Amino acid sequence: MILDIGPFSGAFIAGGLQLAETVVWNGTMGVTETKGLLARSALLPMAPRYLIEAMTGQFGHRPYSLVGGGDTVGYIEARRLTGSFDHVSTGGGASLELIAGRTLPGVAALMIKIILKG
Repeated sequence: MILDIGPFSGAFIAGGLQLAETVVWNGTMGVTETKGLLARSALLPMAPRYLIEAMTGQFGHRPYSLVGGGDTVGYIEARRLTGSFDHVSTGGGASLELIAGRTLPGVAALMIKIILKG
């Protein structure tokens, strides 16, 4: 069973991130909650380690970074990396909906309530 990407794939994706101006990370990569799956030479599983390094500018270029989703935010909070990203939100699905320009039902309901009271 393969539960993470390997070093070549991680390096390839991290290299691609060096060309990006903005990166959206929504959802954990691989199995992050099992400590026994950590790469032997690192504190992070291989997939997130390379991508976090690329997203936080450790390879030179630092793209604007948005992190979304409760599990993903929990992952970076547990490693004290929250301050390394430009925007962090526990609302992963809601963040993607907002980026896509869709109306968020909760926000729409609040707006209607405000308009009716106003």
